[in-house]
Amino acid sequence: MVDAPLFPFLYDRIVPLPLHIFLGLGNQLVQLVEDELTEGDDAADFAIFVGNCKATPTDIYGAQKRSATQTLNGGELKRIIHSPEFSNFIERAEDEETCMYLYVLLDSLFQVSPFLLSPERLTRREVSDFTRLVIFIGDVWHRNNDVVKPKVHMLSHCAEFARQHRGLGAYNESPMESSHHDVHLTFERHSNCGHNTSLKERRTQSDISQRRISRVTSGRIPPPPTPRLCPQCGHPSAKYLNHGQPHLCLAL
Repeated sequence: MVDAPLFPFLYDRIVPLPLHIFLGLGNQLVQLVEDELTEGDDAADFAIFVGNCKATPTDIYGAQKRSATQTLNGGELKRIIHSPEFSNFIERAEDEETCMYLYVLLDSLFQVSPFLLSPERLTRREVSDFTRLVIFIGDVWHRNNDVVKPKVHMLSHCAEFARQHRGLGAYNESPMESSHHDVHLTFERHSNCGHNTSLKERRTQSDISQRRISRVTSGRIPPPPTPRLCPQCGHPSAKYLNHGQPHLCLAL
């Protein structure tokens, strides 16, 4: 017996979370560099460097996940990997082979980031370049006990999605993650409520709803498009609203 799907949409319309792939690879690279700093002073300097790059609030009475203090978000990672100081820490690796390997990972992360995060439509040549880069990362990226990292595996699905839709970054989950950050900061602004979490949550929901409504009313956020309806029966006629099947008019 085959179970019914939890969500009624086609599997080939699922976007493979390019932002989280960037976060996974970036956080792993930072961890690999940290693991190579065996000298106490180097490790302390690296901790200070990473701490200065972080911008995530850490005390929001339960609204902030504990993992946020231990991992880096997209903006924090960009500040770290583009900083010359990060390259200086790579130079402190004990042996030259490890140093070169970390530079290869850093360079591959630089190259793959525009494909994962840019909203621009990809040309056929760019899709081909992206596919070759995904194969390269799959071959060289760090593994534990020969196990491919989930984010590296997801990259292969990104390449397939890019070939089919000629783009990737325009469909990523960045707006959703930005909304999470907006919720956290709005919740923190209601610190005058003390530890009354339920009151904070109600005020946070009210503030965010008001902002969204005002943006739609002012035209800054356009309303969602109305799906094309069949002139005969009035039901949606697009395939993606009919489980990928051609519309069958109920009036006939």
